[in-house]
Amino acid sequence: MTRFLDGNELELAWQNRLGTICEILPDDLRLDIRYKLDIMVHKFKGVDKVTPIGLQLTTRRHDAIKQDIFLRVQEESSVVPKAAYIEIYPKVDIKQGAATVVSSALMSFIFDRKYQSQKVIGIRIYADLTYEFFSLRENIKMLKRKQREQNCEYSMKGPMSGLIVDFLTIKSYGFIKPTENGGGNFFFHISKADEEVSSHLRMIAEKQNNKRGMLRVSIPVTFEYGGTRPNEEYPEAINVKLCNPFPEPKQE
Repeated sequence: MTRFLDGNELELAWQNRLGTICEILPDDLRLDIRYKLDIMVHKFKGVDKVTPIGLQLTTRRHDAIKQDIFLRVQEESSVVPKAAYIEIYPKVDIKQGAATVVSSALMSFIFDRKYQSQKVIGIRIYADLTYEFFSLRENIKMLKRKQREQNCEYSMKGPMSGLIVDFLTIKSYGFIKPTENGGGNFFFHISKADEEVSSHLRMIAEKQNNKRGMLRVSIPVTFEYGGTRPNEEYPEAINVKLCNPFPEPKQE
């Protein structure tokens, strides 16, 4: 099964894989902090032409704020002639040729005359190892419009029902899947849940001997919309309460 990678672990894994196809420049923290570039490709192996391109890699598919920052930084800087914001679907298996697919997309962006005058581009890598280019500017507009519409819709609703499906005990946060069809997951922190929810999650963690990892659960709750946090993909749930009456856990 493909293991989820994120942050520095994701960056290192892709550096190692892309390094078999491209010449990668050494890590430079300043490029990451100042220019939002995780990886710098110097050139492609077997191609004499030097083709510097900066990459930002992410598994977050709908982060308008992150995309907006990347676009503005790249448009204002001259540190690289081209830059790509690469969205990698979580189920992409880096060991099954994904680096070759990314390399193919990057070579198209660099060598296809259609993109000759374009400095910044978005690339999506799908689980079936296909890819597509997208305009960051247009995608940001679309995501912000959808977020405004979603916020308006949620703010008009009262209490909602759903299931706590994941809870990371060490970080004290989790996700709720709404009962309504088509609804995306809600983020919640334990501080926004009542004591009954907290106690029930502690009981499950102790029973599973899992006080630091991710609990996979199915706990019916009610909750309210608490807004969408900056830089976050998921709307936040507040006033999270166990459904009443809550079914008693089965005795083994």
